[in-house]
Amino acid sequence: TETTFQLDYVHPFTKKISLDIGAKTILRDVKSDYHYDTLNYATGEYVPVYSRNNVFDYGQNIYAGYALGSATFGKWGVKAGARFEATEIEGKFDNDSENPPFSSSYNNLVPSGTVSYTKSAKYSLKLSYTQRIQRPSMNYLNPYINQSDPTNISYGNPNLEPEKSHSFEFGHSLYRKFGSINTSVYHRFTNNAIESIRFVDKGIYQTTYANIGENTTTGLSLSSNIIIKKLVIG
Repeated sequence: TETTFQLDYVHPFTKKISLDIGAKTILRDVKSDYHYDTLNYATGEYVPVYSRNNVFDYGQNIYAGYALGSATFGKWGVKAGARFEATEIEGKFDNDSENPPFSSSYNNLVPSGTVSYTKSAKYSLKLSYTQRIQRPSMNYLNPYINQSDPTNISYGNPNLEPEKSHSFEFGHSLYRKFGSINTSVYHRFTNNAIESIRFVDKGIYQTTYANIGENTTTGLSLSSNIIIKKLVIG
């Protein structure tokens, strides 16, 4: 079950200066009810293994607020802002003494900014920076141990932190009578990406997750817009 509340407000001080503010709340509640049965070869029926049946309750609440200011000075345009997010997570098993309830909370300040320059009917330039966060899903956080293969088990890590990615982009648009040619160069990186890890403990292969990844992407994008005039005959 997911419930979202959101409020946004835009206040134009002048035709060239404005301020956007807003708040958003996301309430998520997930229940995972799982059963483990084993086959009774004598009767041909599956029998529940109650010690391995359980219900996992998971809740994630996000409270966020943002402010974004934009201004135009002649051929220059500037946008700058930030979003603050507070996240609260908790999870518990209904019947499991080996996995006690867990909870965590963290705060993130997510800035963004863009500077642009436009030469009317000729070209435009834009330089931007954005930061994004990606929270771990319930599958990554759930500490339930999958023992379908007792020698090769897997489980989640409730202590995971959200991934933080940074993106820089420079764009150029060239305007001509037929349309425009758009070029952009970007660089993105994440220093704490969530990756699976595997190790051996007491002869058992174990798989879980940790914030150990470093991902970097650099690229070039090229596109064109072509204007086709509509001819009316008659």
